[in-house]
Amino acid sequence: MEIEAAKVIGAGLAVIGVIGSGIGIGNIFSSFIEAVGRNPAARGEVFTMTMLGFALVEAIALFALVIALVILFGWFRIISIKMPQLNPEFFVSQLFWLVVTFSFLLVFLWRISLPRIESVLEKREKKINDYIATSKELQKEAESIQKIIEDKLHNARAETAEIIKTTSVNLQEKTAEELVKLNKDLDKKIDDSANDIEKNKNDSLNQIHNQIHEITKLIFSKITTFKVSNIDVKDAITTVERKIL
Repeated sequence: MEIEAAKVIGAGLAVIGVIGSGIGIGNIFSSFIEAVGRNPAARGEVFTMTMLGFALVEAIALFALVIALVILFGWFRIISIKMPQLNPEFFVSQLFWLVVTFSFLLVFLWRISLPRIESVLEKREKKINDYIATSKELQKEAESIQKIIEDKLHNARAETAEIIKTTSVNLQEKTAEELVKLNKDLDKKIDDSANDIEKNKNDSLNQIHNQIHEITKLIFSKITTFKVSNIDVKDAITTVERKIL
């Protein structure tokens, strides 16, 4: 019973390698998804390396499973169910081919896979640097364009303010000139009107005086038999006007 328990414990410990294999496979595919998300153009090259890494990690899980089966069922029972690869007689040849296989994988990774991965990483880094340099140049151009626009806006505001100021001054001057001209025209019209009124007044007074003179002369000729001269009539009318005024 102690031997059986030890076998079970040993098989359980051997299967722990499957946990590491699962973690490795998860890391491989998460890195693959992240790489494709950042640079979709490198999907083909990264996918090949991802499958190679997946196969190597999966092989570790298979080795752990085989070791667990060997511990559980024993060497001879496995041999009895037609598994001659677990026969100690073939261990030397298996170790030889294992060394050859892993040497080939090492050379493959060293000479082919890793240089390609390095090339992809260099291209990716170069492309990122190019994008960063381009973005910096575009940022500088945008800043220069923004500065030019701000300068033009400032100049336009200054020119507009100057135009408004000049227009306002010109309008005030023109308005003042028009007001002066209008005042002169009004003064002239007022003077002309005053002169016309004065002239009409004098003409009217003269007509009134003449009519009064004629009326007075006519009245004197009707009520008296004296002949009154025009000079006497004018003197009498002037005397009366003075007394009235």
